Amino acid sequence: MEDENKAPQNKDKVVGKVKLSDGIYFDDRRFGDNVLKSYCEVEISNITDTSFDFTVYEVNVPEGEENKKVIFLTNTAVFTDDGMKAAFYGKKYTLDFTFPNKHNAEPIVTDIEISGFEPLEGRTYVNNGIPGHEFG
Repeated sequence: MEDENKAPQNKDKVVGKVKLSDGIYFDDRRFGDNVLKSYCEVEISNITDTSFDFTVYEVNVPEGEENKKVIFLTNTAVFTDDGMKAAFYGKKYTLDFTFPNKHNAEPIVTDIEISGFEPLEGRTYVNNGIPGHEFG
């Protein structure tokens, strides 16, 4: 399957100043007693000094059973500006990644905010399983 979102990443390479972790960053509204029927997850993988891969999943939990489907194929985001932000430059979408320091873990990234793709807008995605930076 060819990804029509992919576009050449011809930007100058910027070294990231944050430390991402491989794994799932999930919608932080899932904390506490919140039972969400539908939410998104962002899987981070293939992290290098200048980029990382990401895949976006929609998770539906209609009756306690989790159904997960890809809604944004695996693509590569590159670090931008001062290395504290990242972006994916696609043909149809430009996604901007910011890494707020909501859990005082900087430069370790426990929180990600993403704009440019409506299902992810206005949410914070968290990874609370990073060794030494667990929270709940």
